[in-house]
Amino acid sequence: MARIGNENCIDCSLYQYREEYPIVKNLLIESSEILIYGMCPGKDEVKQGIPFVGASGQKLNTAFLKIGWNREYLSFANALLCFLPKNINVTKEMIKACRYNLIKTIRSLPNLKMVVPLGEAAIKSVLNKYTNLKIRDYYCNPFKIDEFKDILFVANYHPAYTLYNPSLEKDKLFFDGFKKIDEIFQSLKIVNKKLNHIKVLNEETLTKILVLISKQKQFAIDFETTSLITWRADLLSIHISWESKTAISIPYKNKVNGRIVPFWNDFLMNEIKKTFINLFSDDVIISGQNIKYDSLISRKEFGVPIPYKFDVMLSAFTLDSSRKVNLDALTTQYFPEHSGYSNILDKYITKGKKEDGAFADVPMDVLLEYGALDVDIEFRLTNLFVKELNRL
Repeated sequence: MARIGNENCIDCSLYQYREEYPIVKNLLIESSEILIYGMCPGKDEVKQGIPFVGASGQKLNTAFLKIGWNREYLSFANALLCFLPKNINVTKEMIKACRYNLIKTIRSLPNLKMVVPLGEAAIKSVLNKYTNLKIRDYYCNPFKIDEFKDILFVANYHPAYTLYNPSLEKDKLFFDGFKKIDEIFQSLKIVNKKLNHIKVLNEETLTKILVLISKQKQFAIDFETTSLITWRADLLSIHISWESKTAISIPYKNKVNGRIVPFWNDFLMNEIKKTFINLFSDDVIISGQNIKYDSLISRKEFGVPIPYKFDVMLSAFTLDSSRKVNLDALTTQYFPEHSGYSNILDKYITKGKKEDGAFADVPMDVLLEYGALDVDIEFRLTNLFVKELNRL
């Protein structure tokens, strides 16, 4: 067991209450895979010096019992380590001042797989963003943060939410949240083979890969382009997958000195075109997302459309029209270990601005990585949805 926190901290105004309310250090079990992350200690926590031992802690214990979690194997931390007197509201400055404790806590847990932020203050702390946000937008919606690499964050309502003006509806929301969080956690523990995503960046590899691609009869395909408007779009990269957790990424064009130019020499560009013209003319089973658009791009670049057989987004909507039907949402639902993978583009492109050519500014290596997981997930979803549709 380890404790993290500085009882001599004076980084925010709460230090002036330290004599009456000592800090409650984060409680770490070095082997734990889950960190429960709340807002601040209450009086019971201050009295015992342990996070989540008061009324909120008892509510958590009930939730843990329902899903089979043993509290003794969990770590506990708060966005604020100081008690918050009733007449004082939590501020951005307080959360920011205490965030280094979160960083130190996470880095001290070598087996950590998931952080469960409880409530809005905890979410602001992990995101390091302090604008107005709503817990309902993050509730059981897994996300990742570049700063913390492969750790998954899945938020729930704070147990205190169920204690003030209690209701059956609030209880259901809270307990159902932990049930979903446990399902996501269990999926993270499944041991799967590693990703086999190949980036084709030299002539020798390209030649071998084109031969391999020409032999495929069933696969998912995905294009990355400069625009959502077909007539303005240039094809930047081609991604193809015919096996789960396997994908091939081929650059096609890139931006050089402000102009979109071929990535390869004329001979190799023609070899790529011939390969896909022949592939799309054969008796193949092709799936993808936004596949109608990709088919138009294929007609523009290669002179032939994609003879697709399966539309991932249309199938997702057919199976459940009430859910969000986009690849990010479906990834979160079916493959939470990859939640937030599109965040690698955030440094280079503003979401919703693909049509302005911003994808051309994404480094090719990053674009190939992103597109590989895109098409890999599309292939896996195709297999899942075919089985689900066959059961209807």
